[in-house]
Amino acid sequence: MSEEESPNLGDAVSALTEGQKVFDRYTLMKVVGSGRMSIVWLAWDESEEHDCALKFLPDIVKPDPSALATLKREAQRLQDLKHEQIVPTLTVESEGPLVAIVSPAIEGATLSQMRDQKSGQTFSPAELSDWMGQMCEVLEFAHAEGYAHGDLKPGNMIVDQKGNLRLLDFGLEKHIVDFVSRATAFEEASLELTHISPQLAAGEAISTLDDIYAVGASLYELLTSKPPFFTGNLLLQLEQKIPPPMTHRRKELRVIGEPISRIWEETVAACLSKDPAQRPQDVSQLVEMMELQRPAMPQVEPISTEAAPAAEPDGMKKLYVVAGGLVFAVLCLGVFLIAFKKSPEDKAIATLDKAKQAEAEAERLKQEMTEESKRKEEELKRAEAEAERIKREAAESARKREEEIAKREAESNAAQEEKTRELQAELARLAEEKAKLERMRSQPVQGGTTTVDNSATEDALRKIEEAQKRFEAAQEKLAVAQKAESERLEREAVEKEKARLAEIEAAKMKAVQDEEQRKLAEKRAAERAKQMEADRIARLEQEKKRRADEARLKAEALRKREAELAEKRFAPQKTVWLNSLGMRVVKAGNSHVAAIECRVADFRAFVKATQHNAGRGWERPGFNQDNSHPVVNVSWADAEAFCKWLTAKETGEQLLEGFEYRLPTDQEWSQFVGLSGEAGSTPLARDSKVKGVYPWGKVWPPSIGSGNYAENITYDDWSNTAPVGSFRPNQYGIYDLGGNVWEWCADWGDSSQKNRVLRGGSWYGYNAGALLASYRRYLSPAERKDDQGFRVVLARK
Repeated sequence: MSEEESPNLGDAVSALTEGQKVFDRYTLMKVVGSGRMSIVWLAWDESEEHDCALKFLPDIVKPDPSALATLKREAQRLQDLKHEQIVPTLTVESEGPLVAIVSPAIEGATLSQMRDQKSGQTFSPAELSDWMGQMCEVLEFAHAEGYAHGDLKPGNMIVDQKGNLRLLDFGLEKHIVDFVSRATAFEEASLELTHISPQLAAGEAISTLDDIYAVGASLYELLTSKPPFFTGNLLLQLEQKIPPPMTHRRKELRVIGEPISRIWEETVAACLSKDPAQRPQDVSQLVEMMELQRPAMPQVEPISTEAAPAAEPDGMKKLYVVAGGLVFAVLCLGVFLIAFKKSPEDKAIATLDKAKQAEAEAERLKQEMTEESKRKEEELKRAEAEAERIKREAAESARKREEEIAKREAESNAAQEEKTRELQAELARLAEEKAKLERMRSQPVQGGTTTVDNSATEDALRKIEEAQKRFEAAQEKLAVAQKAESERLEREAVEKEKARLAEIEAAKMKAVQDEEQRKLAEKRAAERAKQMEADRIARLEQEKKRRADEARLKAEALRKREAELAEKRFAPQKTVWLNSLGMRVVKAGNSHVAAIECRVADFRAFVKATQHNAGRGWERPGFNQDNSHPVVNVSWADAEAFCKWLTAKETGEQLLEGFEYRLPTDQEWSQFVGLSGEAGSTPLARDSKVKGVYPWGKVWPPSIGSGNYAENITYDDWSNTAPVGSFRPNQYGIYDLGGNVWEWCADWGDSSQKNRVLRGGSWYGYNAGALLASYRRYLSPAERKDDQGFRVVLARK
């Protein structure tokens, strides 16, 4: 987030003050950044009790519910992208006119802020290399998970206090722009055009190739102080114009800094291609093209959504731990043997000892597996006994329930029968009473019939009938109740029987599962035992073989050492070879020549090893040099002594056999620079005879990037010598055949043998005649100057 002047985001956002509480949760502390459509506050989260960053959007936005929902949904989706170097979006808060994106607070500075503080406002490639490696590691992880950043730029790359690069605003900027543009007529509601691809500027969907473009645009800005397009009609330029090389842009802006390698120039140009198909197609290709080092940090894997595997039994875990320990011990043995390079006899003895230890370990593992198997059998027996106990308890419980039901049924039936008998007895009594009253109604007296008190009799009979009806109703009610109780008891018996059967079935299923687990454990144990036995037999066989091969080990080791040495040793058929000083030797015609001039570091190693008196000028030339610059202030004799030392050194190291280092002849140097058909028997006779041909071609003056010459004819980043290999090599892969330093050759200038020949021009060469490829310079072999050095060739003795 750049620290520009705060934009006009509306009254509500502009009115925010330190100490204000927003969203009923966050207390604002200070403004830490701003952009075209946002301002960022550092705040204290009272709920989580930690600092956080609130990125407020314009309050003139009349929140579009669907757009805001999309923004919140995207923020939620991005929470699945978990990497310690991606600053996550915690949530999106909205209240009244305020809308803010919440993320953790990171202590550090963005690359944009850091660049502004540097002299010249640029980084060097060396300063950026590690951060670019980290950024590519993070992008590769995100792209593999299906996410693209979409707004990659130096302002979204923050370096924390530990020096690690972290990416801000991952994947949200385009949604913020959509949110603002849909909800309001905000004038600048579009992505910044300085770092986005033509496709993204045209409104196409975000892709990983847009991030590749943004990497190139960000590097361009960090190395030159400005993005590829930064003024005028940016959209038109983005669609139609190709930005100049970074070295040219530096010259336009008068920026002086460490050189930009050809590899980085070409890679950034490829990233900025208008056609996505012409860009590096993924981050791994980008890393390979830039020759970046992967960061030495643990990889962060995405959190798995799969269920965890079933836990192994404790015994199995123990076996895995022991087996893992055995594997680790074997690996450590291999590392130990490689690191200390024991003799073949020592290796054989150590290997046999380790084989015996491995056999003992295998036997111990086998014993542990046997004990584990016994323990499993005991566990199975206990499980079977437990199942049998449950079965017996279920049967006993069922029996008691049946007895209880039978008892209750018997008690209920007895009570009902008693009640029925009482009713029947009462009905019988009433019937008898009724019959008695019937007889009394008309009882004969002394020859005639006398009528009793019929009204009383009728009343008694009526009461008896009513009582009979009541008893009959009670009897019917009793029968209904008896039926209902019988049905209830029957249902209860059915439910209890179902429960009993379910318990029995569960016990059976548990017993079956336990049996299956026991069989599976036995099978695994048997397989492991079988594998362990096979491994033990294999180790025994291997030990026998090693014993049989013991006599051949020494010869085999010698052959291996010879093969390794042959790989490092120089051979005439090799077109490219790296010597012991790190000089790249290339084949040019029939000769082998160092692709670079002798460096300060190379010459220092020579002086330290031989105590050669080369004066102090090579260490103190009067201008700044580091180990990568060509050594200067060396005489022809110094160069010859260097060649003899390097020959002896690499012959003793068995890197050379039948070859030697020496200075190139004048004619060899002409061959290296591409001259042919020169006439004359001496360098002086051949001097300047080929007109219009320079080390860089046939055009005068030299173009930028052709070599290190005086500033009045071209432009480069160095006032004096440049690090070797800073400019384009020729067709043979040889650097600096023009400019940088004059190079000593083996030849005398002519038959007088007073002066030796130098070729190639130097860092302050500006005269067209003196910069011809055929031009020769002549100096005494003892002369030392601050514009002369040398390179070596490798030839047969």
